[in-house]
Amino acid sequence: MGERKIVDHLDIFEGENNVMITTTVSCGLELVDAVDDYINKGFTVASSSSGGTNIQVYLVKHS
Repeated sequence: MGERKIVDHLDIFEGENNVMITTTVSCGLELVDAVDDYINKGFTVASSSSGGTNIQVYLVKHS
């Protein structure tokens, strides 16, 4: 099971070994900071996508 939370302008879904962050293009710096925090916790960026004004980043943590 996972947990969804809103932090600043970021919509974050945290699973056991994965994280999906969704935000808008205008919040790029907040997104970079959040991704850096998860990387420091042992996550790796698996994919990222953008469409229109939205950006999504999917991170995974290897056991």
